[in-house]
Amino acid sequence: MVDIKADEELFTLMQELYIENFCAYLSTVFESSPSKIWGEFRNCEMTSKNPNSQHLHLFKLVQTLYELHIGKWLNNPFIDLMFAGDNSAQRQYMARLQDVLYSAFIAEMPLKFNNFLLNTFTFCFKVFDHINQSYKENTEYENSANESKLCVDCGWNNELDPRENCWCISLRAGFIAFRNTLQGLGMFDRLCEDIIRSVIFTSIEKYIYHLCEGLLFNFNRLLTNSLFGYQEITLMSAVWISL
Repeated sequence: MVDIKADEELFTLMQELYIENFCAYLSTVFESSPSKIWGEFRNCEMTSKNPNSQHLHLFKLVQTLYELHIGKWLNNPFIDLMFAGDNSAQRQYMARLQDVLYSAFIAEMPLKFNNFLLNTFTFCFKVFDHINQSYKENTEYENSANESKLCVDCGWNNELDPRENCWCISLRAGFIAFRNTLQGLGMFDRLCEDIIRSVIFTSIEKYIYHLCEGLLFNFNRLLTNSLFGYQEITLMSAVWISL
């Protein structure tokens, strides 16, 4: 059996060939006409008028991308054999593959994709904050089988399906898997960090405005503790903030 790592030139050649093949494959996924990934997304964005429903399309896109296209490249046993237990070198190589993937992903990414992400994280914050507040205000929610009590009036109006199948429920059911998959693809921080920060800052601004509404000329009320409490209880307790 040939020890690939013993021959530095062969070892380097194998790495570069794998990346070249990966790039060629990504071009068929993202750049072909019609694109396998972005073609479906462009079709769905025309029908997703309610921003609270847009997470459904994001979840499907990321799941399809990983399961049908990218997972087999990032989790290929050949990579393990090539590096033969050199974990540090393998992590650096995986980072290169993720860089190639990210570049191909954003090169053809529709402008509306970031809007979908922003709407999804905004809705996510709203849903999980509502759940936290509901549990604190009424302990009966903890043992309730009626999921509709945890709905934030998301706009679900399909008379054929019960409220238990509303968009709040679908978000809660798929968000963690969505987050984990993006992390596995090495794209979560790059795609979502600024968006999460924007959602947090917007939430803080709205809360401060709510606290100070009607108190423009009243400087006798100390609101700092209330703001800090909001930060600890609401912002820092949201499921995705620990990311």
